[in-house]
Amino acid sequence: MSITISVPGPAGSCDIQLAPGEILYVLGANGVGKSALVHRLNSDHKTQSRWIPPHRRTWLQSGGSNLTAANKEQQESQLQSLYTRPDARWMDRLPEFRVNMAIFDLIQNRSQLSQEIADAFRAGDKKRGQCLIKRREDPLEALSGLLNSANLPFDFTVDRNATIVATKPGLEPYSAAEMSDGERNALLLAAEVLTVPANTLILIDEPEQHLHRSIVSPLLNGLFSKRPDCMFVVSTHELTLPPDNPASKILLVRSCTYQGGTAVAWDVDLVNSQLDIDEDLKTDVLGARRTVVFVEGEKSSLDTPLYRLITPCASVIPRGTRKSVEDAVRSIRASNELHRVNAYGIVDRDGRNADDVEKLREEGIYTTGVYSVESIYFDQKVQEEVAKKRTGLTGDDVSSRLVPARDAAINAIRNQSEHLAKLVAGRRLREKMLDHLPNPKVSPLDQRIQIDLDAPSILQQERQKLLKLIHDNNLDAIVRQYPIRTTGALARISKHLGFDDQDEYARAVIQLLKHDEEMLKYVRKLIGPLPIDVLSDG
Repeated sequence: MSITISVPGPAGSCDIQLAPGEILYVLGANGVGKSALVHRLNSDHKTQSRWIPPHRRTWLQSGGSNLTAANKEQQESQLQSLYTRPDARWMDRLPEFRVNMAIFDLIQNRSQLSQEIADAFRAGDKKRGQCLIKRREDPLEALSGLLNSANLPFDFTVDRNATIVATKPGLEPYSAAEMSDGERNALLLAAEVLTVPANTLILIDEPEQHLHRSIVSPLLNGLFSKRPDCMFVVSTHELTLPPDNPASKILLVRSCTYQGGTAVAWDVDLVNSQLDIDEDLKTDVLGARRTVVFVEGEKSSLDTPLYRLITPCASVIPRGTRKSVEDAVRSIRASNELHRVNAYGIVDRDGRNADDVEKLREEGIYTTGVYSVESIYFDQKVQEEVAKKRTGLTGDDVSSRLVPARDAAINAIRNQSEHLAKLVAGRRLREKMLDHLPNPKVSPLDQRIQIDLDAPSILQQERQKLLKLIHDNNLDAIVRQYPIRTTGALARISKHLGFDDQDEYARAVIQLLKHDEEMLKYVRKLIGPLPIDVLSDG
């Protein structure tokens, strides 16, 4: 028996059909309305759902339950009514109810099974008794197996006082109430799922609460396997969970709309977890906004915080090398599943010619207007504004720092001028060689190809160009056109501006751009034209 869940959206609802055994993961950033959506689904299907909220209590007064069958039914009805209230998303009014019911159901189900088996044998129906033993697993044995598979080596039994007793290798048996927070959370989560009726819509909100990644993944997989007769909706921050279940569906929640404090509509994308992109890229995209910008460098590099300021309406994802950035953009744009994801890349210009820049832009990959990101951090106007902030604290005159910083940087570059000239000349030679290669579609390949490049002349041109810039003290032009990161110039600038090192200076630049809109606009111009949807919402 399948169930249809409906997610109201700005332009109509997104309807998702779930059959028994099927799994829907709900993913999204903090504050986009995931928990509000799960709460809405519980209210919509309250006669068929079981909601396991994120703010669940994990401690037990004992390893047993003080409920009876009569007051258990009453408490269950009361709890279900409370769970439909708007404040149930953040407030658990009767936390002991859910814990008591989970333990009661676990013990009761075991007792009922034992009673049915005993009745069958007493009645002489040995075949039915054996069938019950074979086909219906003891709930406590199932619980033990689940936790063992989740790297929690426990065996559970019930003592004469109807108390659940835990046994762990090397330890004496003890009450389940004495288990650790994480262990009890795993026990209670598993108990609730194992004991719900067939065809229940099980809504698990943040299963990773109190649980390590090494536990939550195998625990969930075990629960899915034990309850193929139920439908699952799992809201989680763990982006690596969906790939563990390739047949699952994924609902990416982008944002929600509120009316009077109540979420009423969600902007969502529905995709399958079997995306035709690599696993690392899949994890990046699942945790991102609809618009993503891939950049060079690592999470700890200078590039990432700068690009996050420049592209406020996109998720900035560092991908290491230029090639990795280009591959990521092309993969997502080629994926049918991710057609609503706007993927772009920003890469350093690295001396590329205008034709290369235009070809990349047609693919959604933008090159900076400068050689590399360091060029932006150490632009002279940026240096001046940072120095003003610094001198505002020390009382120094701005020029007393800027001029020595420039001179020190120029001297460092002068010492490495031959190395820089060769680097840039080598790139120019490679570009010219590629320009001379024939296109097999339009040029004959049955003739000898000769490419004549005057390397000494190209190197001499670069030498003269760079030496003139050095002579003119034109630090801005040098920084924008040459890979100066290996010269020591950037460290010298940072020191003369009053910073301990290059990283401290970079952090000061970021703080400046966070609070100075005009300087942020200036830096955006240095980067060059970017698509409008990474800069604003329209």
